[in-house]
Amino acid sequence: MNATDIIKSLHLGEKSLVSRDLFNSSNRRTQGMAAKKKRVEALKPDDRKKLKNQFNQPKYTFIVDRRANKHQIGMAVHELYKVVVVAVNTLNGTTKRGRKLTKFPRAPRDYKKAVVTLREGERIETI
Repeated sequence: MNATDIIKSLHLGEKSLVSRDLFNSSNRRTQGMAAKKKRVEALKPDDRKKLKNQFNQPKYTFIVDRRANKHQIGMAVHELYKVVVVAVNTLNGTTKRGRKLTKFPRAPRDYKKAVVTLREGERIETI
């Protein structure tokens, strides 16, 4: 499979838009993130460095082909967007089965989502 077959779309959900605003401005943090940041700052310097990076690393969500593995997804994102991929987490999503005003069951396709973490300072330009 080539890169355009693996990456179907960039998923711009509400959570990803909120997290992008959190990375751009430091004053829009939720209470939970602020409390977590205080706990991280109270740790030893070595442990703090490991956990502090998660506040600065941007994450993007993609809808990908169900047959693709993490390595293929990372290579496809690198090839399409010219960014350095640090980590790829995947999850298989299932949609609800049910009936909506018809006698035939509705069965939309299942999907696979990939959360791609980029290197600190890298961005994917969207609309």
